[in-house]
Amino acid sequence: MIEGICKICGKNGLLSTCQICGVHACSHCFDNSMGMCKKCARKYKTPKFGKF
Repeated sequence: MIEGICKICGKNGLLSTCQICGVHACSHCFDNSMGMCKKCARKYKTPKFGKF
């Protein structure tokens, strides 16, 4: 993690680096479970299926 300005929302704080696009994103704009920013996470998440 680094400290700086989030490239997605512009907030200052601790940032993580997206494994896909390399953007530095704050905790609100980063999906820790997938290791990527929320913009990339939306592209790569599989649809959630209901009960069978």
